[in-house]
Amino acid sequence: VMHVPLLLHPQPERVLIIGLGIGLSVQACLAHDVHVDVLELCPSVVRVNDAFVDGFKEYRRRHGGRGVLSDPRVKVRIDDGRNYVLGTNRKYDVIHVGGFHPVMTSNAAGFYTVEFYRDCQRLLTPDGIFTQWLPAHGMSTEDFKTILRSFAEGFPFTSVWHKQSYDFCMLMGTLKPLKIDFQALERRMRRPAVAEHLKRCNVYQVWDLLDSFCISGDTLKRIVGPGPLQTERHPYIEYHKFRGGPADDLRNVGLLVANRERVRPYVVNVPEERRAEVDAELEKWFLATQYVLQAQYLASDNRTLTPVLHMQEARTADALYEKAMELNPEDRNTPFLRARSRAKFELYLAHVYFNAGEAAQAIEHLRRSAAAAPNSIWGARAKFILESPEERLNYLKV
Repeated sequence: VMHVPLLLHPQPERVLIIGLGIGLSVQACLAHDVHVDVLELCPSVVRVNDAFVDGFKEYRRRHGGRGVLSDPRVKVRIDDGRNYVLGTNRKYDVIHVGGFHPVMTSNAAGFYTVEFYRDCQRLLTPDGIFTQWLPAHGMSTEDFKTILRSFAEGFPFTSVWHKQSYDFCMLMGTLKPLKIDFQALERRMRRPAVAEHLKRCNVYQVWDLLDSFCISGDTLKRIVGPGPLQTERHPYIEYHKFRGGPADDLRNVGLLVANRERVRPYVVNVPEERRAEVDAELEKWFLATQYVLQAQYLASDNRTLTPVLHMQEARTADALYEKAMELNPEDRNTPFLRARSRAKFELYLAHVYFNAGEAAQAIEHLRRSAAAAPNSIWGARAKFILESPEERLNYLKV
């Protein structure tokens, strides 16, 4: 998420991050050699940041054992992000609001109000970019639309970025119409530190990143339609906890998938001799990703209650993944997503057979799940169940 605004801004120098988390956004910023102000409300989040060793081993090795928060380009402030935005006059090239769930995280809905978006505009430089993590799960579709509608109201130019995730999308707001300088983007992505960090996110080419564009502001306004806004006077979603369910999660992502747009109209500064190549690549990636998104939608559909229907949808999803891989073999994410989908389905079948009292069949599906994607949450779960008789008994109770 953090790389997108830093790559699209013509010359970012100073970034504001609201919400430290485990520090991955800060680490991404340092790959672009920018100065970062981090706002974190909870002091303990800062204190334990160095405990997340695995993700930062390589960073420490290259920087003499220092963690990201020890980098002189990083300034951490214990403060409430909303109050800081109201009180400061410091200008930023990029403002990023991290992983606060507007419904499930207490008092986080204030970061999704029209007023907050307008206040952030005041802190942006003329070419500044605002980005925000928005979950697609755990809230009703009505609330999801309310946030999107409020964002479109709060910024003059907006877009939604989403690709192969059923957990979240990214909101982007700018003061000027979105224009993506193709040559500048390619050049920035080739910087060694940036290229290395992008690979960790499975982004290897410029098409990978451009393909994550989803919806422009005009389309966004059309699909959400008229309705309530999330404001400080009327913070509707603050009081809507636990209204959403699995069906809403699907509808939220389905809203994005069904209205996904091509990025090409926003791409500028393409050399004349490369226009045919750029057009062809962007179209290829767009169409292949549509297959992937449709497959993910089917594989995530928890409304199908019978094993027969579930099996039919899983097979259809697998065929869609196959189409995507045939159309665009360059996308390295699709084989991983397909394997993960298979691991999830095999784990589901194991549960069905366990409940039917057919332990031998269940264990066979557990093995298939673990073999399909051992590093996925489902493959790892299957492996754990296989290796632990006690866990196998617990699994029967789920």
